[in-house]
Amino acid sequence: PCPRKLGPLHHGNEAIRTFGTVDRDKRYARFRKLLMNSFAVKGIAKFITGPYWKKASSEQRRRYLARFEDYLVANYAAKAWKIDKVRLAIQKVVQGNAPDYMVSTRLIIPHKDRDIPIGFRIRDTKNGPKIIDLQIENASLIITFRSEFMSLLKKSGGDFDEFMEVIVERTLKLEK
Repeated sequence: PCPRKLGPLHHGNEAIRTFGTVDRDKRYARFRKLLMNSFAVKGIAKFITGPYWKKASSEQRRRYLARFEDYLVANYAAKAWKIDKVRLAIQKVVQGNAPDYMVSTRLIIPHKDRDIPIGFRIRDTKNGPKIIDLQIENASLIITFRSEFMSLLKKSGGDFDEFMEVIVERTLKLEK
């Protein structure tokens, strides 16, 4: 495939260095930039809230997108990693349903007993190639989030504001 299609993965080693950044504010800022440049955050956010997205007002959607971004940053960048000699190795690239590509990689972590398989689903969007799903050991990020968030939305009776309060609480817990 065209290297442009794999654009977000060219940031793989940069992401690893970001996770190793000791200063939390710098790590958060670097990860947020990588997240927004490499992932289709808005599309993911819409998908994981399912039919509730359409019921939310434009103001609720805007606030939810900001809270979801904060949640992702806290969820993945709250703690610094030991990154000595850690690297991402691309194993296979397969064109899925157009305009998607499936990319199989391995996160090579010398200080662990095994490598971690990570799959990326990349879509060529109007803003360039973006990661739309991540599979860690065959567990889909967007399917896991959708199940969790739909459950939270159902518990709140579909109240988007109440749902966002739960996301804020979870973000604060992750940051502690």
